[in-house]
Amino acid sequence: MASRPCDVVSRGYGNTAGAINTAGSSRYFDSYNYPPFLGRAVVLINDETYYEWESVQVHLTIGDPPSTFQLTVSEQEPWPEDWAFLRIRPGDDCAVYLDGELVITGWVITRQVYYDANQRSVQIQGMGRTGILGHVTADTATNEIKNLPPMQITQQIAGNAGVATATAGSMPNNKIERFSITPGQSCREAIEEVCRAGGLKLGETKHGELLLIGDGAIGPGGELSTAEFTQVIEVSEKTRALTEELARLREAKKNFRFAREQHDQDETISDLLADYYTSRSH
Repeated sequence: MASRPCDVVSRGYGNTAGAINTAGSSRYFDSYNYPPFLGRAVVLINDETYYEWESVQVHLTIGDPPSTFQLTVSEQEPWPEDWAFLRIRPGDDCAVYLDGELVITGWVITRQVYYDANQRSVQIQGMGRTGILGHVTADTATNEIKNLPPMQITQQIAGNAGVATATAGSMPNNKIERFSITPGQSCREAIEEVCRAGGLKLGETKHGELLLIGDGAIGPGGELSTAEFTQVIEVSEKTRALTEELARLREAKKNFRFAREQHDQDETISDLLADYYTSRSH
């Protein structure tokens, strides 16, 4: 179970708007500085810690949220206890950490299980909380929003879907006289339309908030130069390094298992030969 010890490091960044108000959501710590988080890809799901992954893919992006992840575990021996990975279900609340740093807050989307007589594998896929915007309609009673700047229109649409917003850089102050929502249009589509009109880019914070990126946010002296943007750059390196380390450990484990089995087999042959020569001597 994930604990809440005193050596947890909490770091904020950017201009966050607080915890997401979706029912059942959790606010995770920004980082953990103790095992098993260090040097691993760790996922917290329903307060359970999972970190024995065979492959790790984490995708963070500016301009095309949500963040996504895909993790795989496989083993040629029976899993311990009651196959703990099978307790993970689509819709479970989760947070992804790389080397102790929070990178995604969201949900499990799919859990696929593959198995045969010799091997069992589980693949977990998930997304950040802003992913819900593509699956919820932006419809309102009038389907019109009047005389508001792009940031406030976006906040209103995202808020109706239970997603909080954050900003980086300067936000345009010009008001949109009338913004019309097409019946059945998703929140994501409506927000993209507003942001195009306001010259804003979209992203997602590590806490699952919709990030509105304005002028001056990216580049020397920009808010994202030392926060989300740096994280987007560094996460690919962390993922690559962790994946390579996992592959190395898996190969070492296989080699150890083969050597152990070979050693056991050699001992068995030696015993048979010893018994054979013993019987001949008598």
